Amino acid sequence: MTSVTGVQTCALPISRSLESLQSELRAHQDRSPDAAKLAAAGAGLPAKAAPQLRSVIKGHERKVYCVQWSGDSSRIASAGQEGCVLVSDPLSGMKTSAPIKASFAMSTALNQDAKLLAHGGMDNTVTITDIVGASPTTRKQCSGHDGYISALRFVPGHDSQLLSASGDGKAKLWDV
Repeated sequence: MTSVTGVQTCALPISRSLESLQSELRAHQDRSPDAAKLAAAGAGLPAKAAPQLRSVIKGHERKVYCVQWSGDSSRIASAGQEGCVLVSDPLSGMKTSAPIKASFAMSTALNQDAKLLAHGGMDNTVTITDIVGASPTTRKQCSGHDGYISALRFVPGHDSQLLSASGDGKAKLWDV
């Protein structure tokens, strides 16, 4: 049987070694390049400038489910709970096409030059709409998902291709 004194005799050098290692680690951390950054962060240096509001897009009567920029940043498409998709100028907030009736839309996408709009949602269908001119016209409907459309994105550099994601656990690439 081991005596208490024997255990203490063995534990004492281990404890001193541990304290020495902890001291060395602290010294190393104090010399590291990140130490200065951490010290500056804790010193209460002024934070970066607060974000500035540039524009407010209005027009939806209820919740807004999704907003997406066109590839050239000239337009924003938004889908609202009231069943409309709106296309707006991001700086002025003005609508650039007539509202598109889309009862179940939860996701939108605009192509590079904001001439095509894709929207989809709870009806499991992706609708492609031509938004050039006074009256938007449906160009194509893509059926094939077994769940709601959760995300849409035109492929950068390939406006004839659209990627859709769905609650069915699949992402699909469409030629539109």
